[in-house]
Amino acid sequence: MKHLIKKLLQKLFKRVFRSELNSLEQKVNDLEKQDCQLQEQIAELKKQAAQHKEQLEQFDELEKDRLRVYEGNKGLMEEINFLKFRNKTLDELHESVVQGTWPHDGSFKDKKCIMPFKCIEILPRGEVYTCCSAFIKHNYFIGNIYTDTNFDSIWNSEKALKLRYSVSNGNFEYCQKVCKYFHTETSPDDFSFVAREQSDSVQSYKDCRIKHTPEFITLSCDESCNLWCASCRNKHRALDKAASDALYEKLMSVVRPMLKDCRHLGGLGSGDLFASSACSRFYKSLSAAEFPKLFLHIITNLQLLTPAKWSEFNNLHEFPIELKVSIDAACKATYEKIRRGAKWETLCENLIFFKEWRKKPENKIQKLIFHFLVQRDNISELEDFCRFAESMEADEVWFQQIANWGTYTEEEFKQINPFHADTPLRQENETALRSVLAKPWKLRIVQNVIDSERHSD
Repeated sequence: MKHLIKKLLQKLFKRVFRSELNSLEQKVNDLEKQDCQLQEQIAELKKQAAQHKEQLEQFDELEKDRLRVYEGNKGLMEEINFLKFRNKTLDELHESVVQGTWPHDGSFKDKKCIMPFKCIEILPRGEVYTCCSAFIKHNYFIGNIYTDTNFDSIWNSEKALKLRYSVSNGNFEYCQKVCKYFHTETSPDDFSFVAREQSDSVQSYKDCRIKHTPEFITLSCDESCNLWCASCRNKHRALDKAASDALYEKLMSVVRPMLKDCRHLGGLGSGDLFASSACSRFYKSLSAAEFPKLFLHIITNLQLLTPAKWSEFNNLHEFPIELKVSIDAACKATYEKIRRGAKWETLCENLIFFKEWRKKPENKIQKLIFHFLVQRDNISELEDFCRFAESMEADEVWFQQIANWGTYTEEEFKQINPFHADTPLRQENETALRSVLAKPWKLRIVQNVIDSERHSD
């Protein structure tokens, strides 16, 4: 009996086990089918993903092309706006020459400008001018550091000789009326306008060759800046590493050898010295022992020139320096509106640092100058700005006429320029500026905005 029960139980277990085994086998088969289906779906999805990735890459390339076209068009519009602005000034210059009324009332006929004989300014694309490019005929550069074979071919080019001939004879045919020396009485330390002697007259422009290298060199060769003020740009600009390295090589190979006879080195007129990798490296290579005659003119918005940054450039502490700070406002709200990306508190902290630094025995900052580009948003702050400058113990204030570097349309520029010929409040604005110029300030005021002679002692 026990044996029979045992067999029955064995059969029962076998049936149950076989049933469960079959069930499990069926599940495995089903899972394998599902796995095959999933693999097929995955393969299809991968195929679709690859196609989608290719489409995304194509989209990215199209977007890059669109941005290139947009930036190219934007740059072209800026160039067109700038050329329209300069064309008007050229028309005025041509008319003045034709009518025999240039310069102005003839008061400069006995003057000579020596800048073409002693100065150069290097612009971002390598063009070399003999003074500020805004003060001279459009595109009248005398050479290019990237394309000319040697510096003498630039310094004594035919265009350079003709410009020297013009200013030697008191004609100034290549000069723009916005030049500050046509508007402000010169002081004893100004070197540009001098009395013209009879011996200065030359018979031909070919007699204007110069053997010595420039005494005054201004670097405006890098537009890299930590700010993006609307008066000169619509976006942040900075050179990439390749362009920065190429510029640094030119600064070292072309400019540095000229510093032996150079008396004044200025920078950065096109951006900020301390935002430019190439120019910062170049300045760090200088030493007063190697260039004992060199006087530095540093142009900066002072946002990056903190006490810590000033310590990094300790080699510059041995040079006599003129520090020019671009500010354009007398209060926080106006400053941060105009100087996009800047902080008023940072400016004031750094100004106070240099105010105190100039009291130290080791100080060699001989002059502190505040720049103020006159425009619609700051025209009401002229007097307050002079007070602010005096509180920071600045030596000079420069009120400068705004120019259209292509960032404004004609109509926008008319609105932004408070001294535009078509501005309804032009006369009122001129009266306000004359009132500021007439006050007995401790500092000296230089301006190229209106026809006025002003020199504060």
